[in-house]
Amino acid sequence: MEEFQNFLTENASRFIKDLGSLGARKISISGSFPMGCLPIVRTLNVLVGRACLHPYNKVARDFNIKLMKLVADLRQEVDGIRVVYADAYSPVIQMIQTPSLYGFEVVKNGCCGTGTVEINQLCMLAVSLCKDPTKYMYWDAIHFTETANKLFANNILNTGLAKLI
Repeated sequence: MEEFQNFLTENASRFIKDLGSLGARKISISGSFPMGCLPIVRTLNVLVGRACLHPYNKVARDFNIKLMKLVADLRQEVDGIRVVYADAYSPVIQMIQTPSLYGFEVVKNGCCGTGTVEINQLCMLAVSLCKDPTKYMYWDAIHFTETANKLFANNILNTGLAKLI
């Protein structure tokens, strides 16, 4: 896993430098979110109440640390480009751990079908949808609802991206 994370950060570094050579001056790198808490991943953990799979979240946190170091290194190496890290993990885990603060009642399942395995087009075939998607964090087993997307986007705009202004 670490080899793959290093591969990804090396590619990101080259890509950002290439963007800089093409004239980009403000760049944001977004980290990974707690993928161990996705409904589809929780389904793998059905025997313990569909809890988040912490090893998956650790992979995300470890990768995010590498991205933060990359951003710090790029700030030192590359002149004329402002690079910031946009934390995707913290706002999502906060929504999962304290859903009522965000108006959510359901964070373990998606709104469509069973909410455990359906994604994209499978939701179109689902016989059931939740009555109020605003109470759900996930639309399907992977993707946020519109409400969660708005909360997440506002957080990123007011934190990581705000540093580019």
